[in-house]
Amino acid sequence: MKPEDFYKELWKTQKTPLHRENNSKAYQAYANELMNILLYMGYESGKVLEIGCGNGALFKYFGFDEKAYTGIDFSSSLVSIFKENHPEVLLIEHDASKYVPSQKFDLIFGNAVHQHFSRDMLEKHLNNMLPALEENGLFVMFNLPYIHLRKSYFYGELWPNGKMSLARKTKRNFLQAIFSALGRFDKMGFWYSLEEIENMIQIPCTAEIFGSNFYPYRVHICIKRSS
Repeated sequence: MKPEDFYKELWKTQKTPLHRENNSKAYQAYANELMNILLYMGYESGKVLEIGCGNGALFKYFGFDEKAYTGIDFSSSLVSIFKENHPEVLLIEHDASKYVPSQKFDLIFGNAVHQHFSRDMLEKHLNNMLPALEENGLFVMFNLPYIHLRKSYFYGELWPNGKMSLARKTKRNFLQAIFSALGRFDKMGFWYSLEEIENMIQIPCTAEIFGSNFYPYRVHICIKRSS
């Protein structure tokens, strides 16, 4: 089974986004980090397209204008929950990796979504989405597994104080050997670097990278369309 097919099966009937913590305090802190990055990058308001919007668990914490927001996800079960909780929001049930927007947006983003895209899928996706940005609009991949931290993650070096039990470290080392043989794809999905992302972009853009406060092996990559 191809990785992309594995994820389609996984999310087809899911009803929760499988967040590490499922409570309002965690969601608010999580959203605050993402919104602070958007503010730093110059986004304050405008039309928003969320890739892989899921069941909308984080939607109210982002504070987006409901009339300016569009969410897209291929999981009918998750989209139906989002619609039930926020009937006024425009939601599209579609495979986001193949979606081509018919209008312009000031912000297009996905949170812990793009790790499920193979390299070919991600390159096509980027070059479908970036032309749909307004001038100086933002495309953001929040919480993308960072290839340069993959080894540190599996060796336990990113755990608090760099400590991990011997049993857990042995298991991680064993898994790392298997995952290395498989290439960039493992149980986390696909791991990427900023350089690789930049090489996929076919229109004038600039990109910046930020670390994640919640997941030390992940990064946020922000791409701004040049004027």
